[in-house]
Amino acid sequence: MKLLLFSFGWISIMGFAQSPQLENQTIADLGNGYYQNPIIPGRFADPSVVKVGNDYYMTHSMGGTPLLLVWHSRDLVNWKPLDYAAKEFYGNSWAPDISYHKGKFYIYTTFVTGEGTADRNFENYVLIADTPEGPWSKPININVKGKIDPGHLTAEDGTRYLYFNKGTVYQLDETGTKTIGEPKQVYDGWEYPEEWIVECFCLEGPKMFFKDGYYYMVTAEGGTAGPATSHMTVVARSKSPLGPFENSPYNPLIKTRSKTETWWSQGHSTLIEAPDGQWYSIHHGYQKDYRHIGRQTLMVPIDWSPDGWPVNKKDDSAMGMYPIPKVTDKPAAGMPLSDNFESNEINLQWRSFSGVTPETYFNSGDGKLTAIASGEHLGETATLGVLPVNTSYEVTVKATLEKGTSAGIILGPRTFNAKNSTAYGVGLSDGEIVVHHTGRARDQKTYEGNNIHLKLRNYENDIVLYYSEEGTHWKKLPMSMEVINIKSLAVMLYAYGNGEVIFEDFKYLGLR
Repeated sequence: MKLLLFSFGWISIMGFAQSPQLENQTIADLGNGYYQNPIIPGRFADPSVVKVGNDYYMTHSMGGTPLLLVWHSRDLVNWKPLDYAAKEFYGNSWAPDISYHKGKFYIYTTFVTGEGTADRNFENYVLIADTPEGPWSKPININVKGKIDPGHLTAEDGTRYLYFNKGTVYQLDETGTKTIGEPKQVYDGWEYPEEWIVECFCLEGPKMFFKDGYYYMVTAEGGTAGPATSHMTVVARSKSPLGPFENSPYNPLIKTRSKTETWWSQGHSTLIEAPDGQWYSIHHGYQKDYRHIGRQTLMVPIDWSPDGWPVNKKDDSAMGMYPIPKVTDKPAAGMPLSDNFESNEINLQWRSFSGVTPETYFNSGDGKLTAIASGEHLGETATLGVLPVNTSYEVTVKATLEKGTSAGIILGPRTFNAKNSTAYGVGLSDGEIVVHHTGRARDQKTYEGNNIHLKLRNYENDIVLYYSEEGTHWKKLPMSMEVINIKSLAVMLYAYGNGEVIFEDFKYLGLR
């Protein structure tokens, strides 16, 4: 069923809004004073939010380069990207925490290197800035190894603390860059019913705040990407930042109860007060049947019980329509994914998932993205990608290749490399149109010339590929594929071999 409401300038398809002004992207603001989830579509997991005056700032877990995109909002629904805090590759960023202390902004995060290998390493860092737009400092190692998911708290007496997974806390010095003394174990988590279907206990993601004489600790349990019902948000509180912490009698605050729900693996909340006094849980979840989009940012209203606990009275599954907090002004929202490459800087939607800074191999300007070919095959090349935000979409691009190069467009995971080269897409290689299926290039047909227009369409997990000589008459390639069981895919441009490739007129269009 399709409901068209042109008076508000938006389209609702099966309960989700799309904006014709923003490439038909999935958007939250319905234009009538209400919103629907997600508030930030696409792979934006582990949200952390801080309020400073009338402004809210958010950041997320990320892989690739750059990292730690900072967003701004006035109403918690409409978010505009500002810039990345980390411009170089330091490892994948897990569960950051953005905070504000005495006129400065801090982002604490775990950088993970060797992800997916036996040599995986966890190091914790802090980045500091005078404004959320930056510039941010280089990451400062706080010398906490093996722990993940740092959560910052400034206690009522001014003492600074940093909490980690498994209920561990370190005291910080005044600069927030060094720990003091030994860690303390202050919380053991909440024991959920044994019969619940979860991935693991996995006490992680502590988010701290002070309210009405209590220090509240909001954590995640159950595992983040296992069964649909695994993840959850639990709450505990204490009169002291060092405990003892008592569990809420209303736990869990957020949880996917059934595989029939639209949002799976909900959890990892930040609790925040809106300008109108209403409290919300901002957390993440996978959309049912569309794990390849990644964990998206969700928001549901939270009430307070008479005995001082945050409660989810309606046991809300994040599928409702909710009033947008009223504010006098709000920034423009969303991040376009299309690019005409007129800017001399690579725009915010693009990131490399190859462990390099994008500028090493890609240069934007004057309507062109120039790529220096690297590697001898797809698993070795540097890529530049965007994160799709719709359940169905298509992307098109024009490519001009020098002799000896291979280039095109693929859909693959952020950990795409020689060891994990699962990818689906289409390209041109020395006079042959090739289809990439699970990373293998298969010749489809000969092609004359070095200019080609390529199209990749993902319609509800089915991938269909096209090419065109002039960009108007499209010819479908015979091999198609499906990606329903793959998590967190990115649309990436690639170029390998010797020489340069020029990409032009990259277009993203949401179809559903």
